[in-house]
Amino acid sequence: EVLVALAEELGGFVEYVGGLEYAPVLLGPLETLATVEETLVRDKSVEALNKVSRQVPVAHLLEHLVPLVLRLQANDWFTSRISACGLFAAAYGRLPAESKAEIRASFTQLCHDDTPMVRRAAASNLGSFAAAMHAAGDEELLKTELLPLFAALS
Repeated sequence: EVLVALAEELGGFVEYVGGLEYAPVLLGPLETLATVEETLVRDKSVEALNKVSRQVPVAHLLEHLVPLVLRLQANDWFTSRISACGLFAAAYGRLPAESKAEIRASFTQLCHDDTPMVRRAAASNLGSFAAAMHAAGDEELLKTELLPLFAALS
């Protein structure tokens, strides 16, 4: 219960760590919480990471958040990969094209993961990722990359 409360509160701590300039210091503890086995703790940490990612400048997204998502996605433990599934949509629209391609490739890997729980998490987050791609003007990529994933997951 303490970890759940911690994960819930850390998302709102941007102003307490010195503002947007220092917001990346929150990502380390939230990344750790995103890897724990307890589902509720992971879900709250993903919510907090998304909240922080919506606030920070693009430079911080590129320097801190994208590598964090890629680390979670590449982790051996399925719990980290499940958490990664929930982090793609929040920052997608603010990323440059090359980072978007990297993010889409990572999401594709999660959709084809060997672990059924990871594929289920990817399927659960497919709609929000598709909405983010649509909002970013990537309709053609949505059709060519995400719709086949939908078919594969269903």
